[in-house]
Parts: sequence; structure tokens; C-alpha cells
Amino acid sequence: MKTAAQKPQPNHNGFCLPTDRGKVPDCRPYDWHESVLNGTLPEVSTDAAPFYGICPDLFMKNGSAQLHCGCQKLPIHTVQAGSADQTGRSASSASAPSKIKFRREGGFKMIKRIGILTSGGDSPGMNAAVRAITRVGINAGLEVYGIYNGYKGMVEGYIEPLTSESVSEILTRGGTVLGSARLPEFKDVEVRKKAIRQLEKRGINAVVVIGGDGSYRGALELTHMGINCIGLPGTIDNDITCTDFTIGFMTALETIVDAVDKLRDTSNSHHRCSIVEVMGNRCGDLALWAGIACGAEIVVTSESGFDEQDILDRLRDLDQIKKKKHAIIIISEKITDVHQFAKKVTLNTGFSGRATVLGHIQRGGSPCPFDRMLASQMGEKAVDLLMQGIGGQCVAIRDNKIVSYPIEKALVMPSSSKKPITNLFERLG
Repeated sequence: MKTAAQKPQPNHNGFCLPTDRGKVPDCRPYDWHESVLNGTLPEVSTDAAPFYGICPDLFMKNGSAQLHCGCQKLPIHTVQAGSADQTGRSASSASAPSKIKFRREGGFKMIKRIGILTSGGDSPGMNAAVRAITRVGINAGLEVYGIYNGYKGMVEGYIEPLTSESVSEILTRGGTVLGSARLPEFKDVEVRKKAIRQLEKRGINAVVVIGGDGSYRGALELTHMGINCIGLPGTIDNDITCTDFTIGFMTALETIVDAVDKLRDTSNSHHRCSIVEVMGNRCGDLALWAGIACGAEIVVTSESGFDEQDILDRLRDLDQIKKKKHAIIIISEKITDVHQFAKKVTLNTGFSGRATVLGHIQRGGSPCPFDRMLASQMGEKAVDLLMQGIGGQCVAIRDNKIVSYPIEKALVMPSSSKKPITNLFERLG
């Protein structure tokens, strides 16, 4: 039986740490160690070293072997002598010593290799998140792998190692260097098993998934099947309700405002009403925020509803009473046919109606500083969660703080009230 080179001694908290390593200040990276106390407990080992934020201790307490974080910031995992632990292995006695792998509460195993994938629609800032996860992970002693083309690439085994150098030039780039592809078949448990086999073949036992709520559901299913996953909100639509902002939203907003500012110039010259359709996937944040930022006369979202006659009446008032030379209407996608509505504006008001669908131009472009920062902070948080043995959660920003929520909770959280922003738009009119 392999034993520790030096008998552990209690630190100031009464827990056992190797005397040659001393205290672990502020839960810094700490190599796993093997120790056997009093010859009555099973040997402790792990295949995940080093492990950030964990300082394992093995000590006797009420006849149990306990793995504990010496800084007391992480929960313990207890194995009664002679009983099965959460992995199903038996904690043997001194007469028949064996190695057991301790896991964090909840049965999550410690990690040394993580994967990253981007899924669903791309958004500016995804690359910044990939860069942050890769560099934070490597600096913490992990190996990091890129999973190309989303869950499809996971199933097909399109997985390659990432290095600090390989992500060094992607911070400013839009889109996602990992690619993205939709795979509805991932709902099938047999398809997910194929994906897990590809991960296990490479020793990957945790994944960061960057995408929308559909991507989150895939991450949750993988977590239930033993692969810890953390979700990051990567979408320009800002339609993930647990977070105030998603990665890419602010960059898309800047793109919209820049386009509308240019449309206003030409609309003013020709007494036009420009009807601008923006993305949002039934979430009105892009339209509402853009409406305030560029001074639109009318904003239409799924939350506000679409009353065609009321809008035509308001346009006539802007033309005949307020003597406006132009008008800007910003409308969320999937509400009405903006080209047909533009024709009705021309026929029923004094304005010449013109429709502009911004489309996928909103997804492109170099991410703005806000999205670069947000992606970097969220990427760091994702790595920290995985290294604490936590899975099945998603990262969010709430009240300017980076936090996390269980994915199950995040998927059913009601959206925050848009009334304050809506009221602001109305008071500015």
C-alpha cells in the first residue's frame, strides 16, 4: 500500500495537511496528496491534480473518513468505514486496504480536463469566453479541449486541445472559432451516450456550454449523465431570464443603433417612415433599448403588442400635428410582415414607408468592451464552478455581480419586469 511520504499534521483549524506544504491561504491551487492515518482508514487518491480551491484532509471523526477543505469553504464528503461511498466503492479496513476516489457532495468527481463548446446562434463575445475559459483553466492546471460545431461535434468526436497560444488572437473577433451547429437529435439519450463516449475517450469529465436556453437543456442532460456542465448565456437576444445581460447583447445593440442613425439621415431627407425589424426571438429588449438609444418614435415588441391602426393614427399625428420630417419605428422580429406594413404606412399617412430588416448583420462584428469583459468574467466563473465539483448550473450577471443558478431554476425563472424601461421610453416621447 502506498503511503504518504510524511505524516500529516493538524493545521490551526484542526484538519490534517502535509507539514511541508503548510497552510493554504485563500484556497489557492493545492496538489492532492495521499495519506493514511492510524493505519485504520483506506488510502485516499485522485486522478485530478492539481485542483484549484481544494485542500483535502483525511482525519478521524466518529469512526468516519472525511475529505474536507482545510480552508472550510467547501463541503465534506464522508465515508463510513466498511460502507460504500457515493461512487459505489467500499471503504475498506486496514486489513484489506484499497484506494477510493473521494468526490464532492452530490457525487461530482474532481476534474483535470474540460471541454468548451458553442451552440445555437453565434453572438459577439463567444470567442472572448472561449479565450477566458481556456486561459483560466490552463493557469489552474487543467487541460482544455475545444469541441467544434456544438453538440454535433461532440457526438462526432470533433474535439481538439486548446492552448493559451491558440486562443491568443480571438478576443476581438466576432462569431465563434469553435463553430456552431444545431442537433435536435441530442434529445435522444442514445445520441447523448455517443457524445459521452467521445468525451470519456479523451478523459474529459466537464464541459462549458456557451449558448441559449436550448443549449442549457443539453448541458443539464449531460450533467444528469455524469458529465458536469456549466452554461454561459451566449445570445444577442437577451432572452435568458436569469441574467440581466447575455454575451453579445450590447454589441448587437450598438450595431442596431449605428444602422438606425444612418437611416434617420436619409429618412429626414425624404419625409420617410423607416420601419426597422430587429432580432430578439420574441424578447423585446433589443428593440426597446435601441428605441431609447436612437430616439425612435415608436417601438413594437411582443410585450407591447401590435395595434396596426393605433400606429397609423400616431404616424398621422406626427406628420400633421407635430410636423415631423421623418419617423422611426423599431419592431421586434416575428410580429408582422414589415414590408407589407410599410406599404400601409405609405397609403394611410403622409410618410413614405420603407422597411429595413437588419437580419444577421446584428450577430456579426467585433464585440464591444462590455461584452469582452462580461464574457471573460463569466468564463472565469464557469471554470471556478467546475473545479469546485459543481455542475448543472449556469452563470449570470445580476445587479452587476457574477452569480450562478441551477439550470432547472434558470429555465423557469420569470423574466424581469420591463416596465421601468418601457416607462422611460414613453416619458421621452
